[in-house]
Amino acid sequence: MGRGLPKLDAATILRAEEPYIMKQSRVPQSSLTIIAVSLAVVCTALGPTRAAFAGNKADGDPGDQAAWAQMIALNQKAIALIRARKFSAAKDALLEALVVAKDAKLESSEMMARTYVHLAAVYVTGEKNRDKGVTQFALALKIDPSITMTPELDTPALKSAYLLARRQATASAGSESRPTPAPSPPTEASESVPAVAALHDEPAAGKGEATTITKRGRGGHKVAVVVSDPDLPAKVPSPLYCPLPFEIPPGQDLIVRCITQKQQKKATATFYYRSEGAKSEDFTLAMMRRNVKGWLQATIPGDAIKGKSLGYYIEAHVPGSSEALMLGRSDSPNVFMIRGAADAAAKSDNENILDTLKVRAADEEDARRNHRREPGAIWLSLAGGSGIVGFHSTESLDGDSSLHSVAGFTVATPFQLELELGYQWDKSLSLSAMGRYQHATADSSGYTGRPLLTSAVAAYLRARYAFFTSGAFQSYASAGAGGGNNFLIVIAKQCNDTNTCVLTHSDTIHGGPVGILFGAGAIYHLNRTFGLFLDVNEIATLPKFMALTEVNLGLSIAFKFEKTAPVVNDEGVMEKPPENDAPESPPDEAP
Repeated sequence: MGRGLPKLDAATILRAEEPYIMKQSRVPQSSLTIIAVSLAVVCTALGPTRAAFAGNKADGDPGDQAAWAQMIALNQKAIALIRARKFSAAKDALLEALVVAKDAKLESSEMMARTYVHLAAVYVTGEKNRDKGVTQFALALKIDPSITMTPELDTPALKSAYLLARRQATASAGSESRPTPAPSPPTEASESVPAVAALHDEPAAGKGEATTITKRGRGGHKVAVVVSDPDLPAKVPSPLYCPLPFEIPPGQDLIVRCITQKQQKKATATFYYRSEGAKSEDFTLAMMRRNVKGWLQATIPGDAIKGKSLGYYIEAHVPGSSEALMLGRSDSPNVFMIRGAADAAAKSDNENILDTLKVRAADEEDARRNHRREPGAIWLSLAGGSGIVGFHSTESLDGDSSLHSVAGFTVATPFQLELELGYQWDKSLSLSAMGRYQHATADSSGYTGRPLLTSAVAAYLRARYAFFTSGAFQSYASAGAGGGNNFLIVIAKQCNDTNTCVLTHSDTIHGGPVGILFGAGAIYHLNRTFGLFLDVNEIATLPKFMALTEVNLGLSIAFKFEKTAPVVNDEGVMEKPPENDAPESPPDEAP
């Protein structure tokens, strides 16, 4: 396991400040010299043996050690994230650790088993998926049968899933280790089909009653199988004892046997099961009958064993006791993982994520290198610029309403400010709210009429979509709508050479009240926080139809906040989140 890598327990994983690689640096130089000489002698003596493993990496390979250290770091990170209730990020870190193990051929290492234990914590505590949690514990126990739970993550629900996985794994291992009994002669009902060996998942049988079940042959056809019923155990280890496998084959009848510690000849039991996809309350009832050997027994038809799993619970009653003996419950059933389908599900959850992780890693690396905003970031921008040209229909002037300006194009006001607050929805789309202020200088010497407008204010909701990206550079299109005065078009003072004035003062025409905005622009990200941008917009107003083309230059500032979710314990009580994401550092060792 791990090809010479160190044995780890949960306590080692929790020592975030002292991963295994760092501990090696504390070995004295004299000790290193002795170790090097000893290794040289051992390698010489074992030369022929090592040649047989030429296809594997050597013990202590730097690549192994680097992968081992990376797996430790990822598991430490996951523990901190689980404690902070950031389960999605914890799952990503653990899945990445599985990929590292696979690439380094450390699938059978103890660190791989520990990763499965932490994935079980994500599924049970975070996603409330007990079935997946049991599967992850089973994978861990398959690698290291002595593995225990990580104390920092222990909860009643997680412990229950762990104990179930251990119980089922032990039952499965015990049944597989026993010799397969010789097949009994087929019954009359099965004379037309060939008899095959008894099920390997059944306990060892003695002389007595045999049960005929149906299973599928290699070609998918159904065949009869004669299974001899085992003797009762000399000592029943629990109030309700049911030797059950962890995995079952699809499409094959399943025999379930149970026995109680007390009142064995008078106790009764019922087996409840439901196929994958059935409603939570749709359990099928199977009464357990007492066979010749004394087992309470029921046979589950193979047609019900399909999909990834089969949920079940068992309820037994002992005369003289008012409380039922339960193995699982309707609201929290136990699970048989269906062989093949369960493997595919685990592979889908764990091993087939390599491509997804590579794409995600490539996106993150690209964003780090080119400093673009992260999805989920809040950004604020301030831009200033000028209107280039405006178009207006024939409208009365704002100051002197007795005068009208003929429809046409007019030079717009020279200055506007735009303040915008936005949210980066994903790597391309952002949504924002923008406030616009425009200033117009009035030439009103000698004018005594109605006060002239010198400013316009409007607000818009806007969406931007980046349609081209190259490095830190992005170009985008935008659209939005809003309301207000929107903008002003200035009508200049109009006098001829003889100082005869048609318009003795400058005046304005304002648009609105509804404004529609279309635009395009480009932004260069200096880093993940700051960016410089050029924005070109076309604003049109209704029902007074006017249009304005404007150009702005601006600076944007982006922030991303990681909010820690509230911690709710297994009793439903909200607790204060941990102060830090990382586990507490261990105390300094004495010199």
